[in-house]
Amino acid sequence: MKNIKLLLVEDDEDDYVLTRDLLHEAEDVHYILDWVSTAASARDLLAENEHDVCLMDYQLGATDGIQLLKEASQFFFDGPIIMLTGAKDEDLDTLAMNAGAVDYLVKATLTKEYLLRSINYALARRDVERERSERLRAESENRAKSEFLARLSHELRTPLTAILGYSDVLLSKIENLEDKSHLHIIHNNGKHLLGLLNGVLDLSKIEADKLELDRSKVDVERFFYDVYMLMKMSAEDKGIPLSFCFHGEIFEKIYTDPLRLRQILLNLIGNAIKFTEHGEVRVEVSSLQLEEGEQLIVMVSDTGEGIDADNLEEIFKPFSQIKNNYVELTSGTGLGLTISRELAHRMGGDIEVKSIRNIGSEFFCSIAIEPVEAAVRRVISIDNIQVTPADYKVRQYTAQFLVVDDMVDIRRLIGHLLEMAGGQVSYASNGLEACEIIARSQRDGAHFDVVLMDVQMPVMTGLDAAKLMREYGYKNPLVALTASSMKGDREKCLASGFSDFIGKPIDSQRFYRLLDKLVPAERCDHVAAAISPAAGRTLLLVEDHPDTCEVTALLVSQLGWKVNTALTAKAALEHINNSSFDTVLCDLTLPDMDGLDLIKAIKDTISDTKIIVLSGSPISTEMIAAYGIKAALLKPVNLQSLAEVLAK
Repeated sequence: MKNIKLLLVEDDEDDYVLTRDLLHEAEDVHYILDWVSTAASARDLLAENEHDVCLMDYQLGATDGIQLLKEASQFFFDGPIIMLTGAKDEDLDTLAMNAGAVDYLVKATLTKEYLLRSINYALARRDVERERSERLRAESENRAKSEFLARLSHELRTPLTAILGYSDVLLSKIENLEDKSHLHIIHNNGKHLLGLLNGVLDLSKIEADKLELDRSKVDVERFFYDVYMLMKMSAEDKGIPLSFCFHGEIFEKIYTDPLRLRQILLNLIGNAIKFTEHGEVRVEVSSLQLEEGEQLIVMVSDTGEGIDADNLEEIFKPFSQIKNNYVELTSGTGLGLTISRELAHRMGGDIEVKSIRNIGSEFFCSIAIEPVEAAVRRVISIDNIQVTPADYKVRQYTAQFLVVDDMVDIRRLIGHLLEMAGGQVSYASNGLEACEIIARSQRDGAHFDVVLMDVQMPVMTGLDAAKLMREYGYKNPLVALTASSMKGDREKCLASGFSDFIGKPIDSQRFYRLLDKLVPAERCDHVAAAISPAAGRTLLLVEDHPDTCEVTALLVSQLGWKVNTALTAKAALEHINNSSFDTVLCDLTLPDMDGLDLIKAIKDTISDTKIIVLSGSPISTEMIAAYGIKAALLKPVNLQSLAEVLAK
């Protein structure tokens, strides 16, 4: 039998007895009735908020029941309140309902049916209202969470765009094998960070059952080689051998989601390395034919401390970590195995584990795969794969581009990629500025062949700007650039008027393939982009930040210059006194001397040397003229901007 707890606020004992007797006649519900006869006692019980319904008399001696009704919410009572009165009064009825009562009952005509119906109605209305409030709160929380995740994605992907983009550009230029190897490490680890970011965001998608797989063709041999290269250094740092071996013949090309499979394997291998102090880590790959289809099986084994049998399932729970003698409990997020198993489930497989304490662990990952058409089975090996730079066969575009992004690094990177391909590039830092440029070009009869625009920007977003540009009559391709990876983003962009969509970080090869599709054929040719070297010319680079100095020197040397570097003004003057230079590339912010004073001292020593300044903020034309500066470069510099200014 259902129990309902009632609070009766009534100063007349006879009315209390009447109400109690009517409630006792109920057959299917047990009413627990608490009675108080004063407003003070009522306030105490209302504050406890332990009753399902309150029946409140309109007149409580000298106290007005309407006033007590208004005060109820201040005592945090959230149940329905039914007002009781001795006589019918429509004005009083309206007053009570406006004060928050859910019903109004006349005691003189009160019956069991009337009373119980009013209570049941009040409870049903309360339940509906609570359900509605919970639903609205959940929807609000989900919206806030989605907005936070989208913002987090944007803020993390934006710097990754610069890291991956510039390392990608340098890979296409550098010929020195050692330097190229270092850049591959930067590039691969940047991709790894991107994968981890996607993984953390995927956890929320998994919880909301909105995870989407992105299946594509995967070269199995190259895929496992990339995984090996990513984890090799971690193993070497601990002095642990890491080996990959393949059993039997495996399809050389398959359909799967490479990002999520890589995420699973990096987590399993990373854990194996982290929890192993002596011995080795082995990765064994095979395939298994089942009735429902082909599966790829990857076993990751280690000779670490192992896991107690009681903890084998605990490690797959969110935020769960197993403490051992070597690794601090705070190492890692405790999400990796949770995400990995969920991903494996959605990819048609599973992750299982066997472990013996003080012997080691074996993790078995299986995923469903489909061979690419005409793919053959063969023995796979990663031993013979060679590292090669990205093969850019960049077409040349005699086209006009508008790049719109509020981040200057991203604008420069995309502009650099376009200029490498021969394009003429204009820039805008927000959607409103871009719309003004488009409107002006439409009036003047000029045109942009392609607009590439970020989606999340201040002043005016890319989505709003795209709609406005289409209203202005701009009919050429609009490409959305976005760091967000949430479901429905592509559809929102296309609905706003964008022609296509490319995610950040920008993959240069995919970027150029997209341009090939969008730029009119008459504005394309197939001449490879090239920068003429300046062999034999000498340059002094003055830059106090060691990393920036090293990277800038590397870029300048790729243009054929012989580069000397100085981290201080004192070191720069020593170079000037001992050698001659065709050009001095000088930072304006130095630890031991103002950059402009250094330029004046250099000019006093060798007046015919060309001076180019590096600065974090724009340099006025008056300052350039006053100090005999040839040109000024705004940081961060890139290969193209250096090539252009050094060629002058």
